[in-house]
Amino acid sequence: MLCLLVLLYGAESWTLNQAISAKLEAFEMWLYRRMLRVSWVDRITNQEILSRMRKGKELLPMIKSRKLEYLGHIMRNTERYQLLQVILQGKILGRRGVGEGVSHG
Repeated sequence: MLCLLVLLYGAESWTLNQAISAKLEAFEMWLYRRMLRVSWVDRITNQEILSRMRKGKELLPMIKSRKLEYLGHIMRNTERYQLLQVILQGKILGRRGVGEGVSHG
């Protein structure tokens, strides 16, 4: 349990891409294999490991859920996270002048 808490520290701010997601899933399966004392050379599939543990893959859904909860926290707290809200919503106040922001190259 302590290992999981250390792993998830700051997970709300992670950018999840395919490479990181694959590493997290591999880590989760490594933990399950360690708990069951199954070696990698035993040729036991991940599905078999999950069925022995009587669970599915939980790490990535947990991280995604925590990210969504944090996003909700940011969007509700307008005083403290005003800059983050502007960045996330992509809204910029004011008007663009004529010819500004247009590149001619």
